[in-house]
Amino acid sequence: MLSDPFFSLDVRQSDAGTVVTVAGELDVATAPELAQALADADGQVTVDLSATTFADPAALGVLLAARADGVRIRVLPRRGGQVARLLVLTDTERLLSPA
Repeated sequence: MLSDPFFSLDVRQSDAGTVVTVAGELDVATAPELAQALADADGQVTVDLSATTFADPAALGVLLAARADGVRIRVLPRRGGQVARLLVLTDTERLLSPA
């Protein structure tokens, strides 16, 4: 896979489960990497999108598909950022973000 200067993904284990941190642009080209990380994750999965500058419907689809497949997922967007706006506009914030 080619290196993308506008995207990075890091996966680490914590006592609470798996933390997937995404930075940069999460779109149709990079969403498959997130999908693979979520498929490989164990336990509760926290997807930290606070450094994600852009997310498109493909990214949202990956998050919702993981949830539908039984992944216990919570998404942490940057407050007031583009990802948070996408979740609010699509009425998926309550499904993916912590209360």
